[in-house]
Amino acid sequence: PDPLPIETKKRHELPTIADALQAIHFPRTLAEASRAERRFSFEELLMLQLRALQERMKLKKLQAPVIPLDLPLVKKFVQSLPFALTDAQRRSIWEILQDISKPRPMNRLLEGDVGSGKTVVAAAAALLAVKTGHKVAFMAPTEILARQHYATLEKILAPYDTKIGLLIGAEKKIRYDTDIAVGTHALIQK
Repeated sequence: PDPLPIETKKRHELPTIADALQAIHFPRTLAEASRAERRFSFEELLMLQLRALQERMKLKKLQAPVIPLDLPLVKKFVQSLPFALTDAQRRSIWEILQDISKPRPMNRLLEGDVGSGKTVVAAAAALLAVKTGHKVAFMAPTEILARQHYATLEKILAPYDTKIGLLIGAEKKIRYDTDIAVGTHALIQK
């Protein structure tokens, strides 16, 4: 069965699944093969989007702790930084803080180049979480990056009496009263 509705195929000028299968395996022209490939790519991306929407709907039904927005604390944090935030960093912090002030899980991807300020954006959210009595896990894919995050967080969160620990395979600088645990996948291992 063809999972794409007729209207969708017409609107995007896509062949039927039968025609696309024939063309992808036995194309008469390069253009025919290209149309078939485009159809399967479209279908795959559509299915990924629909799956993501399903997951988002499930998330909306779940509960999460509310982390109230503390504007004076956020302003103090931003002013204490040794650099000025970019507009994109300010916007990202604001959007994330809006998300975590709601009683449902956040569903957000913070993307940026190396050195674009993702750590400082996450630190702002972590600080708010800690100051409202929550613990934070800050997971990195490598030990080197975990150490860098640990050093950065130690530096920028020093004025806020926040206890930061490091937990990587070989090293455990962590105590029972740690507020922010920085580490690799060791954070979720026994």
